[in-house]
Amino acid sequence: LDASNAGAALRALDVTDRVRGGTLRVRGSTSGAGPQAVIEGGVVMDDYTIVDAPALARILNAMSVTGLAELLSGEGISFGNLTGSFHKQGDKLRLWDMRTAGGALGLTLEGDINLAKDTARLNGTIVPVYGVNRILGQIPLLGDLLSGGPGQGLFAATWTVEGPLADPAVSVNPLALLTPGFLRNLFFGGGGGAPGERAPVIIPEMENQR
Repeated sequence: LDASNAGAALRALDVTDRVRGGTLRVRGSTSGAGPQAVIEGGVVMDDYTIVDAPALARILNAMSVTGLAELLSGEGISFGNLTGSFHKQGDKLRLWDMRTAGGALGLTLEGDINLAKDTARLNGTIVPVYGVNRILGQIPLLGDLLSGGPGQGLFAATWTVEGPLADPAVSVNPLALLTPGFLRNLFFGGGGGAPGERAPVIIPEMENQR
């Protein structure tokens, strides 16, 4: 699937109406046919905006990042790039190694969605003011020590979303919010997801995008 307007494509496919603009590339493969056949692949989305996302707004409010939460109900929050992997079988969708970042926010995400029941159990890491954290992380030697390495944020929080997609329960770990990246890696295993998750699916056509 290739779409020059990611938001319109996702609305047309009845996936979500929270995305505006952007470009979308999805590549998958299956070994069978029928509604229960396994489909596994990767996704890349660029230059898109998220609007009116209640779960994300609750996460930001829990972190007292009210300015960004208010943006969601207005013009939205812009992201430059998203990459990730998926595994779908019937109504069960598993996401892992999902990462996206913009000038104001960085997010990781993984977990399971039940498309028939519209329920989910998702978790990840959120890095507010991603641009500032990234600049601090680029300070030679000291930056890597503070941020935990290239691509990490200086400060972050781990989050969990569980329940009906329309009104899920949201929790945020406030300890991670105050912990420099290298300590977060020590205590949380280097990320916001559960240990033992699968490696990302790399599709040759998309490898240069990741």
